[in-house]
Amino acid sequence: MLEQEMAQLGRGDASFESIMVCGRDCVVHEMQFGPRYAAHLVIDPTWCMFFTPFTWRGDFVFNGREVRRNELMISCGSDGYATVGQERHTLAIGLRRARLQAACESLSGSVHATPCDLDHRLTLASPMGRAVRATALEILRGSAERILPNGRYALPEAAEAELITAMALLLMEQNVWTTFRDPGTVNPMAVVRRAKRMIDARNPQPATLADLCAASGVGKAWLHKCFVEVHGTSPMNYLRAQRLTFARQRLLDTVDPPRSVKDVSLSLGFANGGRFAAAYAAIYGETPTATLARNLARLA
Repeated sequence: MLEQEMAQLGRGDASFESIMVCGRDCVVHEMQFGPRYAAHLVIDPTWCMFFTPFTWRGDFVFNGREVRRNELMISCGSDGYATVGQERHTLAIGLRRARLQAACESLSGSVHATPCDLDHRLTLASPMGRAVRATALEILRGSAERILPNGRYALPEAAEAELITAMALLLMEQNVWTTFRDPGTVNPMAVVRRAKRMIDARNPQPATLADLCAASGVGKAWLHKCFVEVHGTSPMNYLRAQRLTFARQRLLDTVDPPRSVKDVSLSLGFANGGRFAAAYAAIYGETPTATLARNLARLA
């Protein structure tokens, strides 16, 4: 993973559960989120990411497109992938691109090119789709006995080879060279990512809408359209939600807890402490002072 960020868009406790099983050329990651979140991840270009949600509440959006049940999304693009959803239980499978391509060529007897800079949508309702899901779930169920020092779990070579083979057969079963969307003249993911680089560069000072337009190379209308498509909200609402999410993480830090709420709010560009506290409470149901006090009491 090269980049990863999340912003909580809905009210509620920031619950998150995760199991990650890692092999040399394959990673299986099961995740469960509580409130409505927007997430953006950019993976190493030598890997492909396959992603599917098991359950969710309301709508679930992947790279600006609503996801239906039994769909498997592929992301190999340089701008990564973005998801928006609530109460979601998801599965992600990362495969090293060269290993996957070699499996496709070995099984088909011909040269294949793995997807590059395009997003695809496959069905898991097919025979090979069901085989991929069953293999991944079997890996997760058997992971507890193979714990690694970093809290993750080891993926045996035999299980890794079985999953890669199943995925290669699924790609050959379905046409991955036909994209499920036409990106048009404006690539929303690229626009959003350029805007986020400006946000990071300006931290802790908040970026203005004019700053984001200048950085992304589009006008206000296109910037708004791209953020709504990718993250389900306007650019300024996303920026505010992201800063509140960072504030929550800082206030709950158990390694280096902050000295005060004021230190946190100022470090994230909130000049008005009262407005920060009100916006924070509207999302998390408690004041930032209460969050910090509870964290410090737990560490005492």
